[in-house]
Amino acid sequence: MAVLTRSYARGRTDWEGFETGSRAAISGGVTTLVDMPLNAIPPTTTIENFDIKRAAAIGKCHTDMAFWGGVIPGNQDSLKPLVKAGVRGFKCFTIESGVDEFPCVGPEDIDLAMDELDGTGSILMFHAEVDAGGCGPTHESHTESDPDLYKTFLESRPQSFEVDAITQIIAMAKRHPGLRLHIVHLAAAQALPILEAAQAAGVAITAETCFHYLTFDSGEIPSRATQYKCKSRWTISTIPR
Repeated sequence: MAVLTRSYARGRTDWEGFETGSRAAISGGVTTLVDMPLNAIPPTTTIENFDIKRAAAIGKCHTDMAFWGGVIPGNQDSLKPLVKAGVRGFKCFTIESGVDEFPCVGPEDIDLAMDELDGTGSILMFHAEVDAGGCGPTHESHTESDPDLYKTFLESRPQSFEVDAITQIIAMAKRHPGLRLHIVHLAAAQALPILEAAQAAGVAITAETCFHYLTFDSGEIPSRATQYKCKSRWTISTIPR
């Protein structure tokens, strides 16, 4: 079994590390971890950074370990070298990632990355959200809403964020037919017909969702229950190809 994870071997090691994360995984029957490119410092966005992270993992992994690379503004020349070095694919954010060292990408950045990765056999994954302000912090409403209510948080991330981002990604994908694309932790049901239509038109795009998106009812989440805001890293494929 393989799961996506983040290991904090350098920087933010109080969050998680290769040794503790892989030990916990193997104790639960997970035999392969695929490390996400961000949150650990430095991020996996250049060969130099990848070498640092790989060296930090040596002797500390109790499972098989693979690595995702990252796409950020200006690192397109590093993508093919990272493919050759063994990263299994790439992830990017179309909205602020939450960490300064992994900024989000706009349409020009995505197009450059697609140019580099088209035909390499790699895959480009998207945290696909965008609001009217484009790449950057979310422009949340400042109306007087009760911050204790889950409904307030839910309204700050409408389905349109994902729908708009996915629509943009599909439009660009049509110019790069040799590149596989993937949408991570899809929450917007309104995006499903768009993805299905893109697949029917020959776009090589897939998506996944999270178990808790299919299990919890937002109307039943109590006030101040902040644990429901956290994304599970266990994901399941919703639109196989």
